[in-house]
Amino acid sequence: MKRVTIKDVAALAGVAPSTVSFVLNNTASQTISEITSRKVLEAAQTLGYRANYMASTMRSNQTKTIGIVIISHSFYHLFFSSMLAGIFSVADAQGYGVLICETNQDNCQTGSYIQYFKEGRIDGILFISSAHSENKSKELEYIQEFKDNKIPFVTVYGYTNLPGHNYVNIDFFQCGKDACNCLLRRGAKKILFVAPMLKTETHEEKYQPKTEMDKLLGCKAAVDESSDPACSFNVLYLPLNFKEYGFHKIAVKLKKEIEQHGYDGFAASWSTYGIQLLNILTYLSIPIPEQMKVIAMDTLPYLEHYVPSLSTMQLPFFEIAQKGTDILIQSFSGKKQQDQDSAIYHLPCKLLELESTMMQKYK
Repeated sequence: MKRVTIKDVAALAGVAPSTVSFVLNNTASQTISEITSRKVLEAAQTLGYRANYMASTMRSNQTKTIGIVIISHSFYHLFFSSMLAGIFSVADAQGYGVLICETNQDNCQTGSYIQYFKEGRIDGILFISSAHSENKSKELEYIQEFKDNKIPFVTVYGYTNLPGHNYVNIDFFQCGKDACNCLLRRGAKKILFVAPMLKTETHEEKYQPKTEMDKLLGCKAAVDESSDPACSFNVLYLPLNFKEYGFHKIAVKLKKEIEQHGYDGFAASWSTYGIQLLNILTYLSIPIPEQMKVIAMDTLPYLEHYVPSLSTMQLPFFEIAQKGTDILIQSFSGKKQQDQDSAIYHLPCKLLELESTMMQKYK
């Protein structure tokens, strides 16, 4: 099979081969419009163009490889596969390889990424943190280690927001606001935000990292901004696992809350909570969505197959990984310096509305 060349990419994009070279090599001395750059990248992806990494490395003194450092055991989380897909979609199109670096949860100074950078095996790091694990992760320590070793990096899904560095995250406040507006738009007036309690060794405590508080405040803002004086908002913290705590006990508690306050809309902080709420409502013979509407502020695979299917806010893990990768690669080209023109980006969530908030024609 014939190897795809820069000339082939140039022909498809309708530009000169030199323009393709400038775009794919992020040549700092050349100013290429965003529209032209996008055409070139899309053409390269369509044709399956692969750069000659060895030649490119010799010319640019770059490895053309991104290191990924991920903390808080996020390898095991479902969202990591989406983030990897986002990283590869940008890195591949711009001629970069990806290397997942080993991390030490107890001591960030022993992570393999330091040696990889010193050996010239990676040009910089896409640092994937855990915005909802403020008390457990060592985000600050990792960032300091990157700075001490002069490693270019971009933090994705973090919580520290230090000046002088690029962060890409999710707009959790708008996520909560959009979710609550969905309930209001479908006729709910009495909204209950259901949040989790975490069991510690000695007791249970409210789970309140900034991610969850932003969702809560977003929901409250939607109700506060409503022109309907009959609308109201309240918060209820429940155990993380209804079954472990006692399914019937939770059902009795929720039934009492519904009867006392007249709730007709539940905003669940997580999809796992949303599913448990649907089970409780079905157990209580409360019609969904006629009498009670439910929405969750994250998503899981196969929720559309649940009965009734659960409306959710889809978190943009793919998109934040794309954005972070693009910013990092731009910093290698000299177009953006690590400690200059830094910014915090918050990307929006997408509403996936299903049966738990609206009647479907096929019901």
